[in-house]
Amino acid sequence: MKAIKTKINLILSFAVLLLIPVVLITIIVNIRFKSVSENEKYSMSEKLVSLVAGDMADKFDEMVYTGKYLTASAPVKSYMGGDGGQEQLVSTMLKDLAGSNEYLLAVAVYNASGEMLPASIGYADGIYLQQRSLDDLKKLSAQGYGFSEIEIGALSNHSSGVIRCVMSVMDEGKMLGYCEEYFDMRVFESTLSAVNGGGEYEVMISDRNGELATSPFDNTVAIDNFDGLSEVKKDIGNALSDWKSVSSSYKTSNGEKMYIFGGGISSTKNSKDKTWGVFLIISSEKIEATANAFYDQKRTATFFIFVLSMILWVVYVIRFTKPVSDIYNLFVKYNSGEKSARYSSAGNGDMERIGHSINFLMDTIDEVELRYSTLVDMTDNIIFEYNVAKDSIVFSDNFNSKFSFRAKSLKFEDSFFVNCMVQRKEKAQFDEFVDKLKNGESVQGEFRFKTIYGDYAWYLVRSVSAKDSKGNVTKIMGAMVDIDRAKRREENLLKKANYDSLTHVFNRSTFEVNLSNEYDLSQMRKTKIAVLFIDLDDFKHFNDTFGHALGDEVLAFTAETLKTLVGSNGFVGRYGGDEFVVCYGETNSTDEAGELAELIIEKLGEGFDGESAQGHFEVRCSIGISYFSDQSLDADSVIQDADEAMYTVKKKGKSDYSYFTTPRR
Repeated sequence: MKAIKTKINLILSFAVLLLIPVVLITIIVNIRFKSVSENEKYSMSEKLVSLVAGDMADKFDEMVYTGKYLTASAPVKSYMGGDGGQEQLVSTMLKDLAGSNEYLLAVAVYNASGEMLPASIGYADGIYLQQRSLDDLKKLSAQGYGFSEIEIGALSNHSSGVIRCVMSVMDEGKMLGYCEEYFDMRVFESTLSAVNGGGEYEVMISDRNGELATSPFDNTVAIDNFDGLSEVKKDIGNALSDWKSVSSSYKTSNGEKMYIFGGGISSTKNSKDKTWGVFLIISSEKIEATANAFYDQKRTATFFIFVLSMILWVVYVIRFTKPVSDIYNLFVKYNSGEKSARYSSAGNGDMERIGHSINFLMDTIDEVELRYSTLVDMTDNIIFEYNVAKDSIVFSDNFNSKFSFRAKSLKFEDSFFVNCMVQRKEKAQFDEFVDKLKNGESVQGEFRFKTIYGDYAWYLVRSVSAKDSKGNVTKIMGAMVDIDRAKRREENLLKKANYDSLTHVFNRSTFEVNLSNEYDLSQMRKTKIAVLFIDLDDFKHFNDTFGHALGDEVLAFTAETLKTLVGSNGFVGRYGGDEFVVCYGETNSTDEAGELAELIIEKLGEGFDGESAQGHFEVRCSIGISYFSDQSLDADSVIQDADEAMYTVKKKGKSDYSYFTTPRR
């Protein structure tokens, strides 16, 4: 039943996780498709305008080329210069030129005075040329390549508009006359028909005055007279000023929104920087219709992709949930206490490999738990563990054999640490210890607790904390170690200790016994013990020069200085004559013994004022330092090591300290 529930939950959760992003993506993509398709239509329209303008520019370039051919011809120049014998030749040239260009309707040649010469001819039936004024010829030839504006009715018996191209004829700086070409505006029809777009677009040509014409070019319309174009008159005017493109919109009289795209043709620029132009007009309805069609196609395709993805995903989830359900049920069984539960599906897929890895992990956990419980059962120490999240603390079974306290619940507030009977002198220190322990600090302390027998016994309590990946304390683990025997032995030894009568510090034998006991306690406290062997430099000088009374003062001053500097971190003994020993417990990893040695040398060097002899006397000393090690595990050995380190200082010049570093053989 749980497997079925797991499968349903997984299918629903994965379906929801897939559905939400896919729906959002579908909506965004569909909107984007519509926007892109509309933008593509605008972009395509602008490109069409650019193509038309380019093709039209080529047509104008052909007109210019024809005019340049005529103005550079030697017979034409000779004829304009007054050589009437060239008339027939020039007339033939004009006819041949017209035969090669179907849109060249007529050519007129003028002399420098503006008189039309007889060789001028029209090339279509019934077309007659009319005399142009000299001012008109000069005006056109002086601007750009001499192109006129759109002219309707410029030639008799010809209804289409024409473009005149007038060029001056020069010979060595002398004005000979003018050539005037008449081109049929239908020269642009092939270009316009190629981009008509199936009736979607309306392409219009504008001259430099803003007169608009379209095929069959038998009429022109001023911008103000074209329905709605007056709204974008300024934009069109800008477009006719040296190729500034226009992309704008306007509304017709019936409210229809229209888009207009276009620009000027730079090769037609006149002296006023005005050009001919090409403009494409399309209604917003046609753009939106095209965009919607494209959008519908994309939306349909997206829907089918979504449905197919859902089908494939459901099939995948159904196949995926079987091993996932098996793994889920495995954890349920294992957490409920069935420690033998294992993943049993065969195969070499990803989930199977995960399942086998989980089996290995569970085997490792069982092994660690068995090892841990065995160690707890074998040790005499009391082990405790506090689960911070659950606020529960448990103690190892041997706790009940040591203490009569029984907690009402597993909560920390009901635990032994909060409600135990601790020696009154240590109560404040123990309360501070418990606060630090509960906050997850790694702490250690020695306290006397009331035992099951009604007396108080010394215990060393230490703890460490475990943290998760975010640094939060999850568990606090620790141990309570019975150190009562060692502490009582220490107390008894202190009570019975014999002190040196002169210096009031431990004598040699008492120091050695206390040193052995201190070493035993240091093993449980995890601290390091240093021994300092101190020999006074030139002590004989005090006795021989000032008498033994001053020598005794030197020894008493030395002992008092050592006790003051060592304080509660150790104890001092007189080893014999002018030799002293110090047991010092280091509390951290720094060189505390070396620092103490430097301080001893400094303070003894400050000296004292003598009583038996007048004067201020400075005391010098040499110090050797050693530690308990694998080779020196007894008091005699470690003192001997310190003694050897001291003699090393003596040999090198005295009044310094040194560590014992020579290995034993």
